[in-house]
Amino acid sequence: MASGPKMLAPKCLIENVNEKLTVNQEAVQILGKISNPVVVVAIVGLYRTGKSYLMNRLAGQNSGFPLGSTIQSETKGIWMWCVPHPTKPNHTLVLLDTEGLGDVEKVDPKNDSWIFALAVLLSSVFVYNSMSTINHQALQQLHYVTELTELIRAKSSNSNEVQDSTEFVSFFPSFIWIVRDFILELKLQGQPITADQYLENALKLIPGISAKMGQNPNAQISNLPRECIRKFFPNRKCFIFDRPTNNKDHLLNIENVSEDQLDPKFQEQTRTFCSYIFTHAKIKTLKEGIVVTGNRLGALVKTYVKAINSGVVPCLENAVTTLAQQENSAAMQKAADHYSEQMAQRVRFPTDTLQELLDVHSACEKEAIKVFMERSFKDEDQEFQKQLVKIIENKKQDFLLNNEKESDQYCQNELNLLSKALMEKISAGNFSVPGGHHLYMELRKEIERGYQQIPRKGVKAGEVFQRFLQSQVAIEKSILQSDKALTDREKAMEEERAKTEAAEKEQELLKQTVQEQQQKIATQERTLRENMEQLQKKLQLERENILRDQRRVLDQQLQERKAQECDGSEQAPDCQGQRKEISENTTNMAPDIHMSEPLCLIENIEEKLVVKQEALRILSALTQPVVVVAVVGLYRTGKSYLMNKLAGKQKGFSVGSTVQSHTKGIWMWCVPHPEKPDHTLVLLDTEGLGDVEKVNKKNEAQIFALAILLSSTLVYNTMNKIDQGAIDLLHNVAELTDLLRTRNSPDVNEIEDNGDLVSFFPDLVWTLRDFYLSLETDGKLITPDEYLENSLKLKEGSSERIQNFNFPRLCIKKLFPKKKCFIFDSPADKKTLSQLEKLHDDELYPEFVQQVAEFCSYILSHSMAKTLPGGITVNGPRLESLAQTYVDAINSGDLPCMENSVLTLVQRENLGAVQKAVAHYDQQMGQKVQLPTDTLQELLDLHRACEREAMEIFTKNSFKDENQSFQKELQTLLDTKQHDICEQNKKASLERCLTLLQDIFGPLEEEVKQSIYFKPGGHNLFLQKMEMLKAQYYQQPRKGPQAEEVLQNYLTSKQSVSDAVLHTDQALTAKEKEKEEARQKAEAQRVEANRLAAIARENQRIMQEKERLHQQQVRQMEIERANFLAQQQREQERRLREEAERQRALAEAQLRRQKEELERLRNYNPPHDDCILL
Repeated sequence: MASGPKMLAPKCLIENVNEKLTVNQEAVQILGKISNPVVVVAIVGLYRTGKSYLMNRLAGQNSGFPLGSTIQSETKGIWMWCVPHPTKPNHTLVLLDTEGLGDVEKVDPKNDSWIFALAVLLSSVFVYNSMSTINHQALQQLHYVTELTELIRAKSSNSNEVQDSTEFVSFFPSFIWIVRDFILELKLQGQPITADQYLENALKLIPGISAKMGQNPNAQISNLPRECIRKFFPNRKCFIFDRPTNNKDHLLNIENVSEDQLDPKFQEQTRTFCSYIFTHAKIKTLKEGIVVTGNRLGALVKTYVKAINSGVVPCLENAVTTLAQQENSAAMQKAADHYSEQMAQRVRFPTDTLQELLDVHSACEKEAIKVFMERSFKDEDQEFQKQLVKIIENKKQDFLLNNEKESDQYCQNELNLLSKALMEKISAGNFSVPGGHHLYMELRKEIERGYQQIPRKGVKAGEVFQRFLQSQVAIEKSILQSDKALTDREKAMEEERAKTEAAEKEQELLKQTVQEQQQKIATQERTLRENMEQLQKKLQLERENILRDQRRVLDQQLQERKAQECDGSEQAPDCQGQRKEISENTTNMAPDIHMSEPLCLIENIEEKLVVKQEALRILSALTQPVVVVAVVGLYRTGKSYLMNKLAGKQKGFSVGSTVQSHTKGIWMWCVPHPEKPDHTLVLLDTEGLGDVEKVNKKNEAQIFALAILLSSTLVYNTMNKIDQGAIDLLHNVAELTDLLRTRNSPDVNEIEDNGDLVSFFPDLVWTLRDFYLSLETDGKLITPDEYLENSLKLKEGSSERIQNFNFPRLCIKKLFPKKKCFIFDSPADKKTLSQLEKLHDDELYPEFVQQVAEFCSYILSHSMAKTLPGGITVNGPRLESLAQTYVDAINSGDLPCMENSVLTLVQRENLGAVQKAVAHYDQQMGQKVQLPTDTLQELLDLHRACEREAMEIFTKNSFKDENQSFQKELQTLLDTKQHDICEQNKKASLERCLTLLQDIFGPLEEEVKQSIYFKPGGHNLFLQKMEMLKAQYYQQPRKGPQAEEVLQNYLTSKQSVSDAVLHTDQALTAKEKEKEEARQKAEAQRVEANRLAAIARENQRIMQEKERLHQQQVRQMEIERANFLAQQQREQERRLREEAERQRALAEAQLRRQKEELERLRNYNPPHDDCILL
């Protein structure tokens, strides 16, 4: 059994049932019988990419690991095949075939990472199998396992996990990257390269540092997977494989096909790969070169699966410790038992001293440690030794407690015997006599001397005697008091003195307490007052900031609009020239478009989007409705070829055949619609996704998002099959465009209520290129549309994993209700694919030609004109505006809500409506208002009438002002004008009233100067004249709202003149003056008394009112503050939720993009020889 039992077929090592990993005990038993060193080769990759075939070839067989040809995955979990090593005697070759990644039926994506991680942890050679090309998604998938291993290092080291990877290199397996169905040319910059150079070029770090910008965060993100792969897998190798055969029937049953029916180049590539594995694959080892045998590999499997099921991945460094754990645990138990036995034999309680017990403990502990060291194995961190020390320490404490207990009981018994006579005399009252205290103390000293002579009392001797002395304190005090025989008076005086002192201290304490309370009250009042002032200032400042921000935003918008108008006026000559030129172009292009070749619509310069003005000018000349068809997908998947066929051309959009991408940004081709008269077909070819040379992956999402926003039909182009990565990519990018969702809720339940979103999204056409699988499920043939619907089918259940699985599918189903699927065979053989755009239909495979014709027919007959909400048909100028609006929004760091695209188109018209309404208001008010108006109400009535007319004009000229933003802006402007004209009316009223006063009261002032009223009875005459002039003033028309205020101010200023006339009135006698003075004095006193009383009442009322208002203000401020804080809290929580959702979406997007790359590579399995991706 040294080499282990012979395995005729593979056996499942780790089962994956309901996405729960379970170790197959039968397989572990087989490993347990293998004592030879093992060479472990594990293969990982997307399902349906030929992994199992290579494992069978390494085992020297054509069959063994299950192969499949349908769209459903076969291998589940990890399967094992142990065979004798063909070139290394006394070694066993363990082949591990893993479950394919990216299965669309899998609920928990983390389950894939578990399979991936186990393959890395268990293997000595790690084979990564991908399709077609090495792209960003495949790099991201490999980086995900390094993130799992970072959790391991996080437990054992605080250093940077990526940089400090020296130790991990010794644990990680050697790395082989296999690229299957490779149809591209191995050329870079026009020079041929090897497969290894191709891999190293894909792993090359992207420069991201500049003097001006510093470290580019996007470059850091893109470089992270490359850096991890380079550091964790320093030993790397790459193999490329052609397609095994171009016969689709042979591909579907390849395990039964003889080698002479396979492509000779593929046979040679397979032999080269197997030879490399047999020659270079090393034995599986652990830390410090510990060789892994079959039984140790089985233990590792159980350890790792157990750790994963518990939610963590075990530290590689602790693998040896895990293997030795059982033996070390037994050694620890044996040593602890030995310690207990020896201590029980050697110790006699109570020991005379503590040191005696500690000496015995030290001797037994030393022996126990020796027993442990003899039996333990690789206890590098002394984990078990430390546990043994703790166990021995606990046992030592038990012995110490037992020793103390024995000592305490022994001493107490001996002391009770010695003190028995003393206690009896106390009970008999023998010490209640003069000199009794002296007798008592002599007897107690005698007891102490006897106690000291008792041997082996132990560690509690002093404590027990001290307890005895404490018990005698009260007795001694009583005897002493009796012995001193204090008189009653002395006792009373002493008590009174004590009471007095206590009272004084209590009074001092009370005074101090009261003083402290008063200080606290004063401090509290001051604090409350300061808090109230600070609260008022804070609320006022917050309100001012809010108002200032609102005014700033409004002013900025008005200034921008005015600036746009000014720019339009200043550039009128140029604009007229341009309009003339565009008009001429329109005359030429509107009836018939003559674009001989595509033109870049949105340029992607250094991953910065720029709209091309030349393309916008062409769109502005298209007055017809536009049917916009956009294609998106991974680069080198043949998108541009389909767009050329829709244009009815063989060439046009750029087509390439090397490993470098061609199309950048979004290119446009406008052609007359072949089936819809008076319509223009606008074809948009987008930059390919997944380019390994791209730094900012968000740039790809922006391209994808623009394709969705601008198109009426979206063609989603993928390779081979529909997998989880393709579903995640489509869902993630659709989610980026969905700012409508930021105003609603991203919950699944709420998506069902968002029926309006359907009107924003285009029809979805999913194209599957180089499709070579059988369209059947559960043995039944299905159509491509049924295949698409099955891939989007929801799972039943309400768990979080089920919801995460269903959510992207539910989004796609709801946001793209109209869906269509087309499958395409490979266009031609590999030798001619590089010249595809030059090939005629008779040089292509007939099936492919027919499939392209069906696709074009469907697009041309079913694609509708681009529309906006409300059924607004989009023509060229509107498409121009949409493109510019969306790109501007993206460059500003945001993506506009699609619903607001209509508002952007009509913004200028609504702004013009506001200006017309304001101009009409100014005109009407200028014609109807004559300042000053007689009353304020007269002016307000005129304002309301003109305001109503202005609003009517705005309503007639405005368009789709759904949120009334422009109407509110108009109302703000009219309110400002109302305030201004009211101020003008006040000023006009003031000027007219002052003029009237000068005209009416001027003669009276001249008479005063001539002393006409300084005589007996003159005062009465003066008063009569004043009343007459006031009546004359009141009779004057159109004085305005300031009339009364101006008159009262004038009369107040003339009060001193009236007093002078009164004082000089000579008609009064001295007695009359005295009586008058007395009467006036009495009256004055009465008036003063009444006034004071009134003032007192008023003051009282004011104080009460102020108190009420203060309380009301405090309550109101508290309410406002609470409301404001609550609002701020809700706002903060909302932003945090949005940021958390955004971060989650970004994290999911990254994960899904990683999976998408692997799944896309998995999908690329052309049915014919030498295929090429376009």
